[in-house]
Amino acid sequence: MTETIVEYLRDLAETIGGVETSHCLAERRSISSDEPTEMPYLYTEGGGYVPVEVDSGSVSYFRLVNPISFDEVEGRTPVKALKGSYPFTFVAMVRRDDNNPLTYSQDVANLFEGRNKDLASILKASSVHITVSSIETDTPKIWKQEFQVPATTPNYTRSMVMIELTVEVVANRDCWVNCADYPDILQGFPWCAKPAATLARLTDSQLDCLRDELCGVIPDGSATNSNGSFTINVPSGVDVPLPNITKTDSDGVATSIPSMENVTCTPQVKDLFIKFGFLISTDETGTLTIDADNAGTFTSTSDDGSSGTITYNVNGAGFAAFSNPTALAIGNTIAAKRTTDSAAGFAKITGTYV
Repeated sequence: MTETIVEYLRDLAETIGGVETSHCLAERRSISSDEPTEMPYLYTEGGGYVPVEVDSGSVSYFRLVNPISFDEVEGRTPVKALKGSYPFTFVAMVRRDDNNPLTYSQDVANLFEGRNKDLASILKASSVHITVSSIETDTPKIWKQEFQVPATTPNYTRSMVMIELTVEVVANRDCWVNCADYPDILQGFPWCAKPAATLARLTDSQLDCLRDELCGVIPDGSATNSNGSFTINVPSGVDVPLPNITKTDSDGVATSIPSMENVTCTPQVKDLFIKFGFLISTDETGTLTIDADNAGTFTSTSDDGSSGTITYNVNGAGFAAFSNPTALAIGNTIAAKRTTDSAAGFAKITGTYV
């Protein structure tokens, strides 16, 4: 609401003419200097601020001189209304050859003064009343009050005027709470739209006070795994890295890896063999049923060297030469056969299992 009021008053003053550059709300701020220095600044869209330029031409601006105040208004409606009081100072620097400062200031004050139905309509308020409390045209006095800088008063070709006024807005309480209006100038700052730029305008001590008030003292925390076998303390406001864990692979090699990562170990592959024995004058072995101790994948065969040709009968399919690979699962069967039985001998198949 503050912004809307100031924009309206600025546009109203512009109808008098005599001012080349009309600004809205300004704020007196200190600037870096060897001497105590203050001057009016204008806030920019990016959250920064620039000084009011007065070195050339004519210029005007408004300042909010005191906090906005609110009072309840009794008896107007069943729901109590609120009256918001906005105390402003209007400052203008005009050219003497274009304007008589007394006439200009009086004309602007007359436009401001009184009940303003147009502004009330814009604000969706019950009423708006503007009171002009003082008019000042003493240029050196105004300059000293507004610009505490190591510079001289503007030359005689320009003069300054200052008008003190109060805008009183009466509106239903619901409007103050629910409408896009701000019952306090702080609520008009872009806290959500531009939080970084807004906070950058605060001093370090103000930021510390806000943190203490909004956040309080944040206690230390901790991080614990699912079964409670590991816990690490996490001090407030400190990043604490989790320690690495040790992964031991199937081959026995230990490796340090980051916490909170899935681990897939390499399956362990072990050697396996089945050895068939032949008695003298016997060309065929008995049938072996595979169990957990000898299940696997077989990739080679060997024998004693004097048993002739070796063949295998897998799962009753008949004797045939060894096939690489031959996979034998629990419950499968296998038997060996040779073509020379003049002496005792053996046949062996070799492979691996996981």
